[in-house]
Amino acid sequence: DGSRIDEIKFGNFAFIEISKHLNCPVVVEKSSQNSQTIQQTLNSIHAQIQHSIPNEILTLDFDPTVHCIPTVFGLLIGYPVVYWFDVAQSDQNCLSGVPLTVFQVGWRPQSGPNITTPAVSF
Repeated sequence: DGSRIDEIKFGNFAFIEISKHLNCPVVVEKSSQNSQTIQQTLNSIHAQIQHSIPNEILTLDFDPTVHCIPTVFGLLIGYPVVYWFDVAQSDQNCLSGVPLTVFQVGWRPQSGPNITTPAVSF
């Protein structure tokens, strides 16, 4: 129905610039020049999906010298915070010297069925 693709717009994500020339990651402000480059990627995603055939496999075509592919993945997966780096400058990023925390989320099913009984005996 296209509702998910309608959520892929600049205001629904926090973009973090991780370009190689930076000492540490910085938030991309909507008024910055980098936001225009990100908006081009958003526009490309919208254009390609809007011209797709429903219920068919869709192959998106992005030029990796123009579009930051990790950003595309983050947008399509729906991550609320998406990394971006200027691919015109380098395919490297500034995260190599930044300590990162890895979070894992898991689920362990309970063994056996859940059984409930009334709290009051009759």
